[in-house]
Amino acid sequence: MNMNPRRAALPAPELAPTAVQARDSAGPDVAQARRAMAANAFRLMQEQGLVAPQARLDEAAPGGSRTYRERMEALVTDRNADGRLELDLAQLRDSGLVRTGTTVEQLDRVLAADVRQSRLTDTFLQAQHPRVPGLTAQDQRDLRASEGIRLRNPNAWGLSTYDSVADVRAAAVSEGAAAAISRDALMTAQVMRGRGDLAGARALLARTGQGLQENHHFTAARATLTELTRPPLSEGEVNLVQDRVDALRRRDPGYDRRQHVITVSNDLGNRTDIRETAFGSTFGALAQRRLAQMSQVERMEAALGARVEPTNIEQAQDYFQRYSRTHTSDEVRQEYGAYLQNFYAHAGQGVTWNALDPVDQRPNQLTQSLAQQPTDASGRRLIDCEGFIYLNHRLLTPLQDAQGRRRFDVVHGGNGAHVISMAQDRTGHGFVIDNSSVGPMLDRPALAQAAEGHLPQGRFSRRLSDVDEQGTLLD
Repeated sequence: MNMNPRRAALPAPELAPTAVQARDSAGPDVAQARRAMAANAFRLMQEQGLVAPQARLDEAAPGGSRTYRERMEALVTDRNADGRLELDLAQLRDSGLVRTGTTVEQLDRVLAADVRQSRLTDTFLQAQHPRVPGLTAQDQRDLRASEGIRLRNPNAWGLSTYDSVADVRAAAVSEGAAAAISRDALMTAQVMRGRGDLAGARALLARTGQGLQENHHFTAARATLTELTRPPLSEGEVNLVQDRVDALRRRDPGYDRRQHVITVSNDLGNRTDIRETAFGSTFGALAQRRLAQMSQVERMEAALGARVEPTNIEQAQDYFQRYSRTHTSDEVRQEYGAYLQNFYAHAGQGVTWNALDPVDQRPNQLTQSLAQQPTDASGRRLIDCEGFIYLNHRLLTPLQDAQGRRRFDVVHGGNGAHVISMAQDRTGHGFVIDNSSVGPMLDRPALAQAAEGHLPQGRFSRRLSDVDEQGTLLD
């Protein structure tokens, strides 16, 4: 990151690009950033046939005993002392790691390619250790780090621009620097629009807003994302799992002939099957969701007096307990509904939860489980109908009213095809929770009718294991 942000300016001309830049080298995560950048460059080159297809990062590279990973990481430096890690393409060309005859221009085209290719993928990481199933803890760190790296030619647009997520995640910056990053992104997006590149402008604003939001620069993030809610930028279509789709399609040419389902496993033993067709959206809707997330996080932080990670269930439980003591049942319902909508989405296919974890204990493990669940481009954790009833059980069951009495009687129902929850307060009024959809407050007869509409012939119990034992299938 440029620690003294300035207006975008035309750079000095170059005959040929000699380096691909990524993120700021400042901050405690520089080693992890270097590791992720090297791995990502290796992946992109291998996909384009510049590296042997059977090669793996931790195997010995040609011409010595050092591994591909070690050799690649040695090429990632801050050679200009400007705070950005760079991969020297001329040295890479001459390293013996790539196919004979590869040119700097070829490397630049591969490594500064489509922004959607900018992250590591589960498939690639798993392929590096075929004897170890799933993603390791280090894989997860590499994956997270790569989300903040966009390999790019700094002169690709003839402008000195910021790369949103990469720059902002690299190190803590002041609010003034964050505001400058937002302004530069907005100005660059305007230039892109003038050149007819609406798609590039949308991607830049979305990624900049995401990076600012995830680093808690909410004022700058709002300025960036609000621009994305305005036509014509808002009208662009986007699939919220497109990065994963693109990565899988490159690896598996037969993907489009099958069910369009992406499978992601984690080291907790949970497997998430993401249905691509369930995530069609627009950039305007994506921006609106992130704006709503920031507003709710601010409410949570004001109540708790601390920085909040919204899917940290202990913090969420503390927040809703405090909220419940000073608000009505209907207000609690509305705030909880906003929470589910803002931070969670059904994966479209389902989640196979680790069968070794007792069902009734899963709500107590949600913080750890959710931390490893995949997210979509709007920042929502992907779960399934069972995941939602685990949330409902953990967050709604213990709530108390102003008198210290239990606020809701929470039950869960299944019918062999789906599961939902239902919460009823002391007056007999309640609501149905179906995945992330929270229904209106209803009296007892209307509530029973609504439950039957959501779950025909459903059977309800206060015990999660009772519902699970009915053989409920993932919807």
